[in-house]
Amino acid sequence: MREKNKAAFFGRILIGVSWIILVGIGIVSAMGFCGQLGGWFDIFSNFRALYVVLLLILTTVTSWTKRVWLTTGSLLFLLVNGLTFMPLYFGGLHASASGPDPRLRVLELNVFGGKNIQKERTLDLIKHSNADLIGISEVTVPWMLALQKGLKQYPHQVYEPRFGGVALLSKFPLENASVKYFGEIKRPRITASTVIDGRNVRLIFAHPVIPLYRKGSRDEELVVLASEANSATSAAILFGDLNATPWSHNFNKLVIDGGLIDSEQGFGFQPTWCAFWSPFSTLFPIDHCLVTDHFVVVDRRVLGNIGSDHLPLQVDLAFRK
Repeated sequence: MREKNKAAFFGRILIGVSWIILVGIGIVSAMGFCGQLGGWFDIFSNFRALYVVLLLILTTVTSWTKRVWLTTGSLLFLLVNGLTFMPLYFGGLHASASGPDPRLRVLELNVFGGKNIQKERTLDLIKHSNADLIGISEVTVPWMLALQKGLKQYPHQVYEPRFGGVALLSKFPLENASVKYFGEIKRPRITASTVIDGRNVRLIFAHPVIPLYRKGSRDEELVVLASEANSATSAAILFGDLNATPWSHNFNKLVIDGGLIDSEQGFGFQPTWCAFWSPFSTLFPIDHCLVTDHFVVVDRRVLGNIGSDHLPLQVDLAFRK
């Protein structure tokens, strides 16, 4: 009898905790759908993958309790959050892997600044990728020197190792290349133009600040990036660690206002952060490559760990015929 009472007691605790978790996830996930209200509403939208993982676990646990309303509620929230992944698997301007040539390979990576000492590993990955355009964020002076020494096959390089650090490396000549700074924090981004396959291409590489810091700065910079992309009179590529997921209202506003296409659409869920903790914590696709409809996306993949908290992103593009 005592064992039965003990089991019933822990069963009630499990049910109570499950209800608390379900209500909590329901509130914050619902807030995430109101990102247009700003502040924490948009920040909560970035945790969709985490909500799905937690709800999968919760649904499995509650199914053992045989509490119909609890399990039904968990399944409902799982369905609502899961449906937000659908645009990543359908749509976009992608082509088959045997699609149009010549291709343009873009590589984006965040090297994690002075916290990452695996420079040779990073250089090896870059060389193996053989990308045409490379954008690197969180570049410090030691990283700049290592990249300049180890990647001489890229004759056109632009660096700003301060204020967060960015770099743009290219096999193609860069015209009107400049470092621009956003706001009082002087957050750097690099803009340039180049000619690829006889066509003019506008390049924008950026790394807005984390939205938890300097509230509103990231969103204000995304507005600037959208304006720069939309004002391009030719094909344009905007890429970098944008510190926003595809579910963010402000990210989607950037895509729409900038006249851009998210290269992740049609290639599925491809998280890049936070690889520093464990493979199971890499739930946030915050590294992006956005393009105008002059391009089709031939391939898009996340590459291996380079000792950073971010995984590198490699995207193969081709001009639309």
